[in-house]
Amino acid sequence: MIEPPRGAGAPPPARSFSNALTGARAAFLAGHPAAGLATLLSTVLLVIPMAGLGCLLARIVTRGAAAAIRGSDRLLSRVPAPAFTQRLWPGADPRRPGGGKASWGPRLIIALKALATVAVVAVAALATAVAWRSGTPAPDTTTPAAMANRAQAAAWVAQQVSRDVTVSCDPRMCAQVRRKGFPAARLMDLGPAASNPRGSGVVVATPTLRSQFGDRLASVYAPMVIAGFGSGADRVDVRAIAPDGPAAFWTQLAAQHASLASAGGQLLRNKNIRASPAARAALLAGRVDSRLMATLSVLAAQTPVRLAALDAAPPGASPAVFLRGAQIGGASPASRSAILAFLHAQRSPYRPVVATASGTGAGSLVTVRFDVPGLTGP
Repeated sequence: MIEPPRGAGAPPPARSFSNALTGARAAFLAGHPAAGLATLLSTVLLVIPMAGLGCLLARIVTRGAAAAIRGSDRLLSRVPAPAFTQRLWPGADPRRPGGGKASWGPRLIIALKALATVAVVAVAALATAVAWRSGTPAPDTTTPAAMANRAQAAAWVAQQVSRDVTVSCDPRMCAQVRRKGFPAARLMDLGPAASNPRGSGVVVATPTLRSQFGDRLASVYAPMVIAGFGSGADRVDVRAIAPDGPAAFWTQLAAQHASLASAGGQLLRNKNIRASPAARAALLAGRVDSRLMATLSVLAAQTPVRLAALDAAPPGASPAVFLRGAQIGGASPASRSAILAFLHAQRSPYRPVVATASGTGAGSLVTVRFDVPGLTGP
């Protein structure tokens, strides 16, 4: 039984409007319209109180300024008018609020109201900048080890993760994954003030994101490591998102392992399949990907099949990760060609990303590998 990790940190207070919109787009692309609409609604509900607070502050400041000016007008009305004012504006009396041809009180109130509004906007902009900076995590280190871990993770994601899966990552990591050939439309850029990586299927957990989300990144949002590169503070993990929470994630994963273990035992009772000791143990433990299991079952129903080996788990991966690749042999060169043709004729999700023949003669094998699906398994 796989035990989920424990412990969770406090959620970050800062939120990013642009990231919310990106998350909504990713949710719609992933076929989750309800999640996309919920993200958009949360963004609108976040804007409303901020706008109301700004208007309230502006009214308080301008009303205070107007009251102060009216008080000064009343004070001026009690003192004699300066002689130079009469010379400059004959017939005007600045001591009378609203009176005279050049009464400056109301005009000054209007001017100060405008200045107060500008001041409020400036203060709000400054506060936003301070909040943004306070929510910005420390940048990743630029050590050679950190750079190497990022490069390996970017290459692994581009080669191994399905194009139907949305991958979330920090801006630098997303740029690297995009340069490796992963489609930009399937990348969800997690800005410095992002609230969570939900809406994606896989998250690339760099030091930046671990600093940004704290313990919740592993214990709440993405509980399982499907590949890891490096160690210590510089490590980069590729994690599977738990869309329904960690408890449901681990329950579903345990059920899948139990079902696959039963199917593996049935497959090994088929006389048309011969498996190496390591492959046999993985089948009985329920560690073989269900797509690979279904492929082996269909092939063994048609022709003798030799399961020479299974691919090793990705580096740094959890023991619960499914094995997605294998080397398959046939009874003859003709049967190996038939196996290869069968694999190429499949459609998603049973079409492998790799299906090639290697070697010659009796030692030739067909290498098959499936990509990383969006959830815990297909």
